[in-house]
Amino acid sequence: MQPTYLPWIGYFEMIAASDVFIFLDDVQFSKKSWQQRNRVKGANGPFWLTIPVQQRNGSFQKIKEVMVDNSISWQKKHLKSIEISYVKSPYLSTYIDALRAVYEMKCTLLADFNITFILMLMAKLGIQTPTLCSSEMGVSVDANEKIIELCRKVGADELYDAAGARVFIDDHLFEQAGIKVAYQDYVHPEYRQLHGDFVSHKSVIDLLLNEGANSLSIIHSGAR
Repeated sequence: MQPTYLPWIGYFEMIAASDVFIFLDDVQFSKKSWQQRNRVKGANGPFWLTIPVQQRNGSFQKIKEVMVDNSISWQKKHLKSIEISYVKSPYLSTYIDALRAVYEMKCTLLADFNITFILMLMAKLGIQTPTLCSSEMGVSVDANEKIIELCRKVGADELYDAAGARVFIDDHLFEQAGIKVAYQDYVHPEYRQLHGDFVSHKSVIDLLLNEGANSLSIIHSGAR
């Protein structure tokens, strides 16, 4: 999976269910995608937190090459927005130091920031799945062949992928390679949430700050 910013809870279900998780950081960056933004829930409803980036115009750019635009004080703004939105949540005080440590980190590359954030969230959720970055695995092919080769690199005989991957995964190629493909079938669970009626598909921090140590069991409850 691509290293995204503040991923939703289904992203962490996939990590937790896997023997090894690979950050797909050497594929094309998509501007205004989950790679640089996500939503949390505030007093006036869900809103976006977006990381500003320096993008080369008109040229292919891999995720691992994208630089954060640190001329804008976005980290302080994002942290402040989270603190204001979740000031009444039961577990803000439990996790605020860990959140602050990531947001105070000096980071040049978007992928480095996202991966560091995801690894911190995994630790707080209690997920111990080993992780790798595709850019460090010596795979030069693209598309389906790339995913097959990454599976071979870690000795995987089954790929667990997002439901949306059906549009580009060629199941026949994977079958020929001796690799089973399983697609996530996730029913978003409800949990305690601030600010009115429950709204699904927010960042995992919405769950963590409202449910604390119960978060991982809630994440698992949506898997089918």
